[in-house]
Amino acid sequence: MTEWMSALDVANKVFGRGFKGYNQGEVDAFLDQIAESLQGYAQQVLDMQREVDLLRDKTEDHEKLRASLQETLLFAQKSAEERVQAAERQGQAILAEAKGQAERLVSAAQEEVAMARRELKELREKRQEFVADFRALLFRYQSLIGEIPERENP
Repeated sequence: MTEWMSALDVANKVFGRGFKGYNQGEVDAFLDQIAESLQGYAQQVLDMQREVDLLRDKTEDHEKLRASLQETLLFAQKSAEERVQAAERQGQAILAEAKGQAERLVSAAQEEVAMARRELKELREKRQEFVADFRALLFRYQSLIGEIPERENP
């Protein structure tokens, strides 16, 4: 693997001198330019690495938050479903109780109506008996009155 050079490595590089070699000032100026560029790139790489790390941390935080929100949503859905089921069960129980109470009330009312009808029948029979007895009494009194001579008024 190739070892990365730093800007300082480029700036401190010394070349040997040869006959009719490159212009030392131009080479030094170019190496200084390269060193500055490398320093800038190195700084950009560090800045980008920090940004990547920051974004990675944020991504992890968002993933944790997403997972937490998903769990919360699932819990809320489950809780809502359980509440709906409980409400349905309670509604069915209330309805069953109301039906039972209504049936009891109807049955009691039917019994009261039957009892009232019996009492009414008995009262009608007693009235008929009374009317018959009263007529018989009237006939008896009438026959008694018819047998008694009329008195003269003084």
